[in-house]
Amino acid sequence: MPLAALLDVERALNRIVALNTDPTASKVRKRGDTFRAITPASTAKAKETFRQALDEAATVLLRSDQGSGSHFAQIAQALDSNKILLRAWFMRVPSYMFG
Repeated sequence: MPLAALLDVERALNRIVALNTDPTASKVRKRGDTFRAITPASTAKAKETFRQALDEAATVLLRSDQGSGSHFAQIAQALDSNKILLRAWFMRVPSYMFG
């Protein structure tokens, strides 16, 4: 179940990007990875949808009873930390990067 929660987050992120990709923006390659921009109009909704996916995964991990609950609690805590980091990053990103 905990692995499924993390895979759900991955699927949610892929779905968010696929549904909101900005066709006018170029793909960016960095360190072997390819990044796609989403449209400026969809940014707020996309961030909220992703936060919900992270919240759901954290809840599943915290409720996990597979004997190593503290391990999953640490992962849930990391998900919460990443939400804070993402929020801080988006607050600092210049608006020209989204449009």
